[in-house]
This record gives sequence, structure tokens and C-alpha cells, in this order.
Amino acid sequence: MTSLDISTLESWLWDAACKLRGPVDAPKFKDYILPLVFLKRLSDVFDDEVQRVAGEFAMPLDEALNLVEQDHDLVRFYIPPGARWAHIRNLPVHNLGQQLTDAVRAVARENPRLSGVIDITDFNATTAGQRIVDDPYLHRLIQVLSQHRLGLRDVEPDILGRAYEYLLRKFAEGAGQSAGEFYTPRMVGVLMARILDPEPGMSVYDPTCGSGGLLVKTFLRFLEKYGEEENGRLKIPGHIEEIRVFGQDINASAYAMAWMNVVIHDIQDAEIRLGDTMRKPAFLDPSGRHPAQHAQEPRPHPARGPLRGRALPPIRGTPGLQGPHGGRRSGSLCAVQRSLRTRCCGVTGFRRTCPKWCKV
Repeated sequence: MTSLDISTLESWLWDAACKLRGPVDAPKFKDYILPLVFLKRLSDVFDDEVQRVAGEFAMPLDEALNLVEQDHDLVRFYIPPGARWAHIRNLPVHNLGQQLTDAVRAVARENPRLSGVIDITDFNATTAGQRIVDDPYLHRLIQVLSQHRLGLRDVEPDILGRAYEYLLRKFAEGAGQSAGEFYTPRMVGVLMARILDPEPGMSVYDPTCGSGGLLVKTFLRFLEKYGEEENGRLKIPGHIEEIRVFGQDINASAYAMAWMNVVIHDIQDAEIRLGDTMRKPAFLDPSGRHPAQHAQEPRPHPARGPLRGRALPPIRGTPGLQGPHGGRRSGSLCAVQRSLRTRCCGVTGFRRTCPKWCKV
């Protein structure tokens, strides 16, 4: 089966979103769609892994399933019968919201790593005594989501992240909000991952991680460099130390999606926290430093021109480029002003005023 491409993915999700029109504001569509997309991914991967077990032990599929029921460690995430998509798609309309809520909570109970991630949405929630999303709407949504399979060989590993990015871009901006609050554009993340060029044992930290896109892109770059194919998937060999990823975000929905992203990519050494990074940073060692803090030596500039083949000049100690308190040797900071105002008065005011309070 061919991989689900991005255009098909977007059309599919848009069709799913249309099934919720009316009872839910557009920016909240993702809160109902994405947990179900995640559940379907977990369920389809579970089915794939049962087939793998059947092949490895040379046994019929039903016997392999019984074996997995007895030993959950044979699969990455055990999905209980009532939460498997073959069961979900055939649920009756009556009381569907409560059954979906029970299903995602059952998955969280069986897989503690998913607690607070997959079970954050109450599909049976009410406001002012009325259901937010009635069962018929949920039933139509499930039927649309059942149109495509999301197994290991059916979709790209980054499918969930791309789905989330699409929904944010489509609905957050439509509501007059900035989607950039939750995710970094895909190609920017890919570029930054290539610039970082992660090495074994490296730590990566994103203090405003959103849906975890930058952390995932960095891991995918690491997997591209050091991964070896095993059962049709790239995996990091045991003799290579994996990178560590840390992230924190103040938004509960983004926090849950970041964990979904990390889980779906099977990033083993990851930690995502919910909270305000400025007021209560979650990743500090006893000395007050973050465990991911480090700095690399200046590298030769790869671009053409007078700097080619030479190290970039250090900022520390350079007049006009250092704040009154200096900087730490173990960190680096870069801010880019991407544009100025186009009106003459605006440009003039910036140029005259900025040097009074900052150094550029």
C-alpha cells in the first residue's frame, strides 16, 4: 500500500473537520480529531505488530494475538479490545461519546506513558447541560477517519505532526490567531535540524516546544544519519547512544500533542513537561542549569564569500554585542529582526530610537 501523501492527508482531515461543523468552533476541531487520529495510529500499529509476532513465531494470527494478550511486552503499546479501531468503527451511535472516552482512558491505563496525553479529551463533555458534540457528529467523524489506514507501512512517521500542523494552520489563523504559537513551519524545523546536525549523546532542548516539531525533526535527522533498517523501519543500533530531547510548553493541548509526537516516533529518551518555562522552568539541575545546556566550538561558515572556510568571530567580548551582564560560556543566543516597518516614519523612528536602548 502506498504511503498517505500530504495532499490526501489534508483533504481527508478537512473532510473530517467538516463533520464537526456546527457544535464546535473551528479552532477546537483539532481537540476532537487528533486524539482519534492518534488512537487509530496506535491501533493500526498494534495490528501490524501482531502480524509481526505471527511471522516471527510461525503461528496463525489468532494464536499470535492470544500470545500478545498474555505478554504485552511483545508490542510497543498494548491496545485493549474495546479500544481497537475494528471495534471503535462499529460502535452504535447511542452513547458513543462515553464509549470513546472509556476507550482512550483504557489505553492510558494499559500504557502509563500515555496517561494525560491520549485521554485529555472528554468526548461526552457537556456545557450548560448540553452535549458539546452529539453522538451523531462523532459517528460521522469516525466513519471518515476509517477511510485510511495508519499503520507502519501506510503513512510517514511524521504523519501526526503534519496533521496537527495542518489543523493549526487551517483553523487558528482562520480565527485570527497565530498558528506559529503552537508549531514551527515544517521546512524551518528541517533546516534547523540539519544545522544542529545531532551527534550520539547530544541533548536537545526546546523551552517552548509546542507540538514538539523541532524535537522530532532533530530526532529524524539523527535517525537518518545513524539508523539501520530493521523490519522495514530505521532503528538506532544498540552501540550508538541516542540523543536526549527535552521540551516544555504552557499550553495543555500543545503539551499533549508533543507527547503524541514523541511517542509515535518511538523516541526513547524524551521528557516533555507542562508549565510556564519563564516562571517555573521544569529542567534545572541542583546548580540551576539545564541538563541540555552546552555550546559547540565555532564552525567554518559554509556559505560562499569572505567567511568561507573561516570560523565565525566570537560575540563575547565584542563591543556593542554583549549585554551589561555578559553571557555564559555554556550557551548561545541569537535573535533575528526579520523586517522593519515600510513607512518612512516607522523606519526613521526605529533607526533613531533603537540605538538608545539596544545594540544591534
